[in-house]
Amino acid sequence: MAQSFTLPSRYRNLAWSLVGLGALSTVVGFVVSPTSVWVSLHICSQYFLSAALFGAFILAVATVSGSAWLTPYKSVAEAMSSFLVPSGVLLLLVFLGGGHTLYEWSHSAPGAHHGALAAKQAYLNVPFFVVRLIGFILLWAVLSRKVVRSSRGGQAPSVKWSIIFLIVFAFTYSFASFDWLMSIEPHWYSTVYALYTFSGFFVAGFAVLTIAVVKLDEFGYLPGLINENHYHDLGKFLFGFSTFWAYLWFSQYMLIWYANIPEETGYYLLRTHNDWDWLFYFNLLINWVIPFFVLLPRSMKRSRDVLLRVGILLLIGRWLDLYLLVAPNVYHGAGITTPTISWIEVGVAVGTGGLFVLVCAAALAKHRLVAKDDPFFEEGVHLTQ
Repeated sequence: MAQSFTLPSRYRNLAWSLVGLGALSTVVGFVVSPTSVWVSLHICSQYFLSAALFGAFILAVATVSGSAWLTPYKSVAEAMSSFLVPSGVLLLLVFLGGGHTLYEWSHSAPGAHHGALAAKQAYLNVPFFVVRLIGFILLWAVLSRKVVRSSRGGQAPSVKWSIIFLIVFAFTYSFASFDWLMSIEPHWYSTVYALYTFSGFFVAGFAVLTIAVVKLDEFGYLPGLINENHYHDLGKFLFGFSTFWAYLWFSQYMLIWYANIPEETGYYLLRTHNDWDWLFYFNLLINWVIPFFVLLPRSMKRSRDVLLRVGILLLIGRWLDLYLLVAPNVYHGAGITTPTISWIEVGVAVGTGGLFVLVCAAALAKHRLVAKDDPFFEEGVHLTQ
């Protein structure tokens, strides 16, 4: 049984090529359309920070619940968490360099705001925002490191650190979503916004985990450890959390639509006019409609090829969902009335994705790939449905 992981050369070369493409797209993009670059970098920092956090999160959940299903491939989740610091640094750099482009409330000096912005000034100000951002990243980095170290310890993982991580994560990720995403439109708010971002976090996290497990199985690193029952579990998670995301998508939209309060409806008016409308509904199509009907049959959830394709589709869908959370208001402020998904957005996204693959692959190569010393290993391998 192969125990040491090495990323195949063609995938490694492809990842480095994507990193180069991303760097080129960023540099040239700053000349052509700086606003598009800042939007893209902000989306990617959120996207891959969530993927890294999910690695530690699912390890903590499995530990607290005493679950065995993750054990055969929990090294994937451990490796995902290795990108937390790089993505956190990227997020900080994006705010320091492009904060005035992304956040309306950062434009004026303290005391210059009026109305709703003046009421929020004590919370939405640059120094306090930076302190919170750095604080969230440091907390997550320290606690996720504790969780991952405990997971790699060769014995039953520490429940204490997993509980602490989950409690801290629930509060801090909620406030982070308010800071980094909702405050882009500071005159608007939603009471289910944190839940909505959590739902996307779950979908994208399980999509990354599923794709990685499928590829490791294809590479021959998990012989005899993964069967249709494991894929069935991953398929159910994709199916369930995609539906959970759709439920919150509809709930937020319906509550705002029938209340018809001007302070709330502006958010959706911006996203359903000037050619944004087709992306708005296409978002629902690829994040829920297609995955729902494809994964509805039991046989589809147990198919490695189907799960790989649905996982890729959901990763694209998660990027689009974040794009619709960030871009419309930023572009509106910059005088751009229509969506612009061009080579800049694609290049930055695939470049950051290539870096994520390289960092996670390096983490996988440094540590044991199969946790045979875990007390739940045998139960996890012989999973039945």
